[in-house]
Amino acid sequence: MNKNFLLAGMFLFSLPSVAQTKIALKAGYNHSSARILLNTVEQNTGYVPGINLCLQVKTSFEPPLHFTALLSYNVRGYTFSTPNAPVQKVETQIHYANLAPLISYDIATGKNQHFTLTTGPMAGLALSGKQKSTVAGVTSSSKMRFSTSADYGLFDLAIYNSIGYHFNKIFVEASYHLGFVSINNNEETDYTNIKNRGFGLSLGYYIR
Repeated sequence: MNKNFLLAGMFLFSLPSVAQTKIALKAGYNHSSARILLNTVEQNTGYVPGINLCLQVKTSFEPPLHFTALLSYNVRGYTFSTPNAPVQKVETQIHYANLAPLISYDIATGKNQHFTLTTGPMAGLALSGKQKSTVAGVTSSSKMRFSTSADYGLFDLAIYNSIGYHFNKIFVEASYHLGFVSINNNEETDYTNIKNRGFGLSLGYYIR
């Protein structure tokens, strides 16, 4: 699947050679958490800070509709509190490479100015991660292990939505991602379902 992820990225970003496109770079802040169900009961979770870096390619195919491809790097995570359990608190920080083929809709507000609504699927590949666990008031840190069958999931799938305001070559964007697969591969034994979710705020610049 790593090979398929790479091939899909190469295909999406070969579009500038076959169609008129706009290319942008953007970066910003992530405020990430997760929806965690333990034995189908929703747990107390909290947010952690992170960053996002992105290359964006936007191609017009039926204005005001556009195809928008994102290749991004994100730091996401969550906190998970269980005061009455042996492990009282867990905090994670996961580094993801993401690929997203999206549909955008522009709403003109003036010359070279418009709002953009964007939605579509996002696939994530976990690059690395760190987990802090608090037991009996003592906090320790360890590396997270990722795979397709055990530990934490190597891949993540989510719905990505954003609204942005574009003026000339600069734009600001607020986004929300909602994971729809659990990143816990041990759910059958520990009965814990973990789905990423979170907000992002970015500043972008069109280099073409």
